[in-house]
Amino acid sequence: MSLLSFGQKVEGWSILADVRFEDVYFEEVDQYFLKPIFGKKLLKASKTEVTITGFVMPFEVEGEDKMIILSQNPYSSCFFCGGAGPETVAEIHFKKKPKRFSPDEVIQVKGILHLNDSDVDHLNYMIKEATIIEIP
Repeated sequence: MSLLSFGQKVEGWSILADVRFEDVYFEEVDQYFLKPIFGKKLLKASKTEVTITGFVMPFEVEGEDKMIILSQNPYSSCFFCGGAGPETVAEIHFKKKPKRFSPDEVIQVKGILHLNDSDVDHLNYMIKEATIIEIP
């Protein structure tokens, strides 16, 4: 099921797709990770407000009640299940604690885009100061 079937705009995901990846060894964790090489369009969007619609992933971080993972794809075909690339998921950090979401619930958020190419404890994309936008 595509977000297009919900009639939602997906501009946020198209901006996040302006990236390529290379396998890089991170000595501090003794592992290889896909390091993003952000494109010009994406770098220009960094630290600006973006709007993105996606599927809530069933993911919890202990002690972090204002953060969720949003995916371009439903859980069955998301990045964590091997069905998509890292450019299809984003950490959403809300201004205030949101309601509890259901897995695969479709939500739309707006917030400030932050890019991450070196902290392996976080995703490549973080939307900070996020708020929920009601989907018509």
